[in-house]
Amino acid sequence: MNEPTSIPVPVNDVPKLRIILVHAGATELDAQGRITGTLDVPMCVEAEARVKRTAAQLSFFPIDMIYTAACDSARQTAKLLSKDRKIRIKTSPILTNLDCGLWHGKRIDEVKQTQPRLFRKWAEMSDSVCPPDGESLADARDRVTRFLGRIERKHASGTIVVVAPQPLLSVIQGFLDPSSELYPWTTVSESGKWEAFTVTGVESRLAATSLVITE
Repeated sequence: MNEPTSIPVPVNDVPKLRIILVHAGATELDAQGRITGTLDVPMCVEAEARVKRTAAQLSFFPIDMIYTAACDSARQTAKLLSKDRKIRIKTSPILTNLDCGLWHGKRIDEVKQTQPRLFRKWAEMSDSVCPPDGESLADARDRVTRFLGRIERKHASGTIVVVAPQPLLSVIQGFLDPSSELYPWTTVSESGKWEAFTVTGVESRLAATSLVITE
């Protein structure tokens, strides 16, 4: 296990805006290999330890605000990240996780076996995919575009944290870095993992990244 790493922040080279994406802590459903989606389930104990380690790593950043999804696991993650620091937390309904419809609570392996073609498109994060009675990834990307646009208008500079669950986290990551490898599922080991993006353009396209693996 790596010790928390000091990430130097240049004093005379402040970026326009730094966005740090943090993976919300896994739930018991995630730990069981099930699809959480919009189900409001608290973070599991194993995930909490990982998020605390992330909080120690991010203590080297002068964070201005934390934006979080409204689900229990994301709000718990945001609270741990802000502990002992005077950081405002703002819950955004736009960061609500994808509605997985009839897939909610199902085991990932079950969906893979019963709906292999749809599952394959989902794993590839294709715009055309939509879980039965759920939300399409295209609609989720529209939400992310609106959210990032608001963020850029509100924050001309500084550092903000965005806490979100999967697969919405991958939708945000894919917008900031189109070349990134996306992964729509959550595991305990993914809890608290983070990536920092430096935003330079009005379309929130990636200028630079810095990834710290918390394992």
